[in-house]
Amino acid sequence: RERRKSTLMGAYANAIWPRPALHVRMMRFSRRLARGVARRAAPVVGMGRLLALRNSILALTPEPDASEIARVIAAPLRMNPASQPPRVVQVIGSLAGGGAERQLSLFAARAHELRLAHQTVLTLHEASGALGQNRPRLEAAGVEVRHAGAQGNAAVIAQITSDSRLRTRLAAIPASNAQYAGELVGEFIALEPDIVHAWLDHANIAAGIAAIAAGVPRVVLSLRSLNPERTPRFYAPWMRAWYAHLAADPRVQLVANSSAGAEDYAQWLGISARSIAVVHNGFDASSFAAPTRPELDALRASLAPNGRPLVIGVFRLSEEKQPLAFIEIARLLRERIPEARFAIAGDGPMFAEVAQAAARLGSTVTMLGARHDVPALLACADASMLCSRLEGNPNVLIESQALGCPVVATRAGGAVDAVIDGETGFLHDVGDAQRMAQSLARLISEPTLRASMSCAAAEFAHRRFGLDRMVTQTAALYR
Repeated sequence: RERRKSTLMGAYANAIWPRPALHVRMMRFSRRLARGVARRAAPVVGMGRLLALRNSILALTPEPDASEIARVIAAPLRMNPASQPPRVVQVIGSLAGGGAERQLSLFAARAHELRLAHQTVLTLHEASGALGQNRPRLEAAGVEVRHAGAQGNAAVIAQITSDSRLRTRLAAIPASNAQYAGELVGEFIALEPDIVHAWLDHANIAAGIAAIAAGVPRVVLSLRSLNPERTPRFYAPWMRAWYAHLAADPRVQLVANSSAGAEDYAQWLGISARSIAVVHNGFDASSFAAPTRPELDALRASLAPNGRPLVIGVFRLSEEKQPLAFIEIARLLRERIPEARFAIAGDGPMFAEVAQAAARLGSTVTMLGARHDVPALLACADASMLCSRLEGNPNVLIESQALGCPVVATRAGGAVDAVIDGETGFLHDVGDAQRMAQSLARLISEPTLRASMSCAAAEFAHRRFGLDRMVTQTAALYR
């Protein structure tokens, strides 16, 4: 129902396309066809083939040249004096529990409190329930959160319907982004932001197109961990051409949360990595304080009774996080230290498969599902482990270290920026289960080493990944 609802045009897109053009209808059809095929084929074919098939169907409507479309839709740049503090519109798909959603909410709330920017957050989907987990932080800070196009501004709708030059420009918005860019351009005309800051690929491209059409002076696009072709479920065939065009626009600044992410996007787009800014994630120490010692002792006893060693994993149960590798490492460590216990906090598409694999190890691994007590879980463990093959700037590694929990992780993406190997934790090549098990065994068997790494990890995390440092660096991009 939620997916079906999200495909409906809102107030501004309906004003632009009251009778949708053929290319818009074709794109709607290809999306419906892709969803229908996916729903029926999922039990039969593998995920890789299914995603390839989906992308082939989405490509049924060829996209015209991005630079030519951009020339048609580009509005004159608004040269109004920038307000102080500047008006910033943040754009993202939702406010669910993901890393980018958390970074947006942390940044927007803190920047609003410090009066570095007047913030409004626009979401492409209704930010409620599971899609609104980060909404309370924003609203507590006084940041307005709106669902793009849900309630249109009557004056803007009248302007769209009566201004023939504006209608011609907006009607050229590409079919692939007609829905979201159409809603966003109406919001940007109404709000007149000095800066549009979008997060993650779909929102980045839709917001970039809409900002060009509305004449927004400054656009910042926060990238995913690595380019979207590496995570097919987030990829669409038209992304590369539009990213390349947006990156060439002088008003647009791309930003990654790790040097590895910047280099990966740059190589994909054929541009210099120096043109992509790098701002490492920040974390809010005040909201990540560990519980009291009695609470920690009780939690640990429930997961690893009688003083057994405890290794925690906090991650989404999806293929790029390699949760089955976590289970394999648990099996290897059990051969060395039979009393060791593991716990996995998280949910995702591989939950049932991982739970089945964990069950084969008996009581060694506990599946916790989604949890709201992550700080306590990390603080009571002997080590935190992350086995990903793809990463940006992993929040869980930062938060583990901040709470004094040494980490064992793969050298995936920005993990190399987030850990000092051999000092605050151990890094190993992706897939090297044997060495990761050996590092866990060292942390468990050598209390002095673990205590030393715990102190170093907490100091490093607070020094390098403080929230105000992230806020200051991001606000600098607006200038």
